[in-house]
Amino acid sequence: MDDVFFVLTSGIFTIFGGLFVLLVLSPSSWSLRANDPE
Repeated sequence: MDDVFFVLTSGIFTIFGGLFVLLVLSPSSWSLRANDPE
């Protein structure tokens, strides 16, 4: 059970971590592009 719980927890943290990174990087890159003269 501990192994299963560890795997599920790791998977959840990995998924939320990836989504958090995408949400943080996406607006930042969009802002840079919007501020770019070109």
